[in-house]
Amino acid sequence: TAVWSWAFGDGTPAGSGQEAQHTYTAAGRFLWQGAAASGTTVCGRSGAIRVDPLPRKTVKRHIRR
Repeated sequence: TAVWSWAFGDGTPAGSGQEAQHTYTAAGRFLWQGAAASGTTVCGRSGAIRVDPLPRKTVKRHIRR
């Protein structure tokens, strides 16, 4: 049986399971790592993700006199 682990690079707790999901709450560049281990065999991957800030919404209001 394989054991899966994930590090998302943003200081949040590590994830587990073959298909981990994660939501980044801040913009920035994050280095992630994923690994699977079964017995004495370990396989891992890593990479970077860039999270862009959400666009600002402009609200126009008309003031009636």
